[in-house]
Amino acid sequence: MPSTSLVHDTPKVPVLVFIHGGAFVGGSLTVRVGAREITDGYGLVRSSISIGLQVITVTINYRLGPLGFLASEELAAFNTSHDEPVGNYGLHDQRQALIWIKNFIGGFGGDADNVTIYGTSAGGASCHYLSVFPERSFKRAIISSATLFGIGAMPVEHRQSAFDDFKAKFVTGSENVIQTLQAVPVQEFVNTVKMSGCAPLVDGEWIVEAALHGRIDDEDPPDMMIGSCNYEVR
Repeated sequence: MPSTSLVHDTPKVPVLVFIHGGAFVGGSLTVRVGAREITDGYGLVRSSISIGLQVITVTINYRLGPLGFLASEELAAFNTSHDEPVGNYGLHDQRQALIWIKNFIGGFGGDADNVTIYGTSAGGASCHYLSVFPERSFKRAIISSATLFGIGAMPVEHRQSAFDDFKAKFVTGSENVIQTLQAVPVQEFVNTVKMSGCAPLVDGEWIVEAALHGRIDDEDPPDMMIGSCNYEVR
């Protein structure tokens, strides 16, 4: 007997969540390249209906660049003092979106127990990282053109130099470093992007060193399909 929606007495529909790429510094939930829609959720839903295999698609945005991935000893101390995760803010945005979907997709006719995440490039790496996060709220992952091994997380000391560049640009005296950086206008802040500082962090809780070496102790891992996208290599 198929499960039914909480608000409609009809079978629930599988859910596909797309996570965009962009090297963790760019991209969005809808991007056009040469008038070609990279994320065409409407077209996918329409096609799924036409073949009788309906699916609900969800696309999300998440913090990018320094707002999404800047990390340092100073930020680690600040976040820990506020009982917040250290670094990986963009990945935690994705995690929170998936929790929202788990809690509320039933109201849109979706099956909260049948959620697949899918991403390309940095979005594919994101899906792989989310697959080793604890407390997952999805069933499957489709990982295209990148993995957590390809866009590797690094310990905080490897991210410190990027943060120090921000300090050198915006902090002129002995004022509080974090408060000073928080007061910088957003556009000015994100224009000071250093690519090497905009990537996931080995935080010891959500991303552990062992996962980067394939040693993952997981009794119930998600189903995964991993491959590359021919369009990207041309």
